[in-house]
Amino acid sequence: MAHLSRASLLGELSGAFAHELNQPLTSILANTQVARQMLGNGETDAKELEEILADIEADDRRAATVIAQLRHLLTKGEAALESADLNTITAATMKLIASELVTRQTSVRFQRFRDTVPVLANATQLQQIVLNMVVNAIDATHHLPPAERGIDVSVRRNGKWGDVIVTDNGSGLTREMMDEAFKPFVSTKPKGLGLGLSICRSIARAHGGSLRFDTEHTSGARIVLSLPLEGRTHEQHGISGPFGG
Repeated sequence: MAHLSRASLLGELSGAFAHELNQPLTSILANTQVARQMLGNGETDAKELEEILADIEADDRRAATVIAQLRHLLTKGEAALESADLNTITAATMKLIASELVTRQTSVRFQRFRDTVPVLANATQLQQIVLNMVVNAIDATHHLPPAERGIDVSVRRNGKWGDVIVTDNGSGLTREMMDEAFKPFVSTKPKGLGLGLSICRSIARAHGGSLRFDTEHTSGARIVLSLPLEGRTHEQHGISGPFGG
């Protein structure tokens, strides 16, 4: 058994979480300064002060959620890396999201790779990434009539890499949108499932892999999680899979 050390994972996640926390904390500070200025000027507009306090409360909850996510990812100090099969991990994720697919009236075609795709990984963290990939695909097809919504999820071996590929038939993304999607808060869904893409990509990188949109795909969107097959040396921080960083 190997371990993804707390230092290694935290190193990858720290930048993403710093950005995630910066916005609500900045907003809290700004609202506090406005409220203090109002009180200093003798203003007692109860309605406006109530709105400011509501904003502060919402931003506080937002920051608390980010911290809770970080705590969850770093539970027990080290994340155990065990032998796992990408087929099994992806199939388990599809079971987790089955009810959501029924509710959203969206069909998914899941294709396993014919053989095992062995990786050394924390299965729970990888399930979170795959879950996010599929949920985003569901959201991308919501504007289509139910009968036309389609998502393909497949697992493959690609040389010395194992891939999980999620393709949807939604409106697609421009190159700029693909880049923006990995920035914190760009596509935050407060009631959604899974983690943000920026954090998911950091987890993938901490595993020696990558998470990236396939820029060659032009019909809908395709996102690929690439991980080194078990037995390969896990490259560190930004040394990525066949699709780059």
